[in-house]
Amino acid sequence: FPSHDIQAITEHWIQHPIFSPDSKHIAFVDRCKSPTTNKIISMLRVVDLEGQPYTFSEPVTHHCWMSNNSIVGWSNGSFKEFTFNAPNKLSTEVVWEARDAHITKIDNHRLLFDTYPGKGGIVIGVVNLTTNEICMHKQLKHMSTAIEPSEIRIDAHCKLSHNKKQIAYDTKYKDKQTVELYRDWE
Repeated sequence: FPSHDIQAITEHWIQHPIFSPDSKHIAFVDRCKSPTTNKIISMLRVVDLEGQPYTFSEPVTHHCWMSNNSIVGWSNGSFKEFTFNAPNKLSTEVVWEARDAHITKIDNHRLLFDTYPGKGGIVIGVVNLTTNEICMHKQLKHMSTAIEPSEIRIDAHCKLSHNKKQIAYDTKYKDKQTVELYRDWE
């Protein structure tokens, strides 16, 4: 999927590819560094399996599919639901005011999330998008993003098991990177 004029962009990379529930589309984040501002620009892109793009581009970092025509993604200070019914038609609705986080769909109303490390460490939790309530919240204080290049970087990247009873996330234990399991979280 060629998304940029190479001469206009100095740095460019693609992250977080995720199949739609029916496996007919792929959503991903298309990131580049602006040659004029030197800031990183992150855009949500959706393509079909032949590489044909939907024509919308929205500033999004992390995202997940909610249905075959609906994606929730973090954009400009909140999580928004992007719904499309045709390649050129897109509607957007804010569903949760929050800081940027990795997200995973639990069901049609709830998302599992982990926030980037702040002063208190990483937070994992569950938000109900219907009520905007945090249903579960766990602070992982010993985790933080590496400041020095020699430190281990930890971002959590929490994932839900298929039976929805366990959460796995990357962490640091005794100065080694590892995966921890959070059992029976509900």
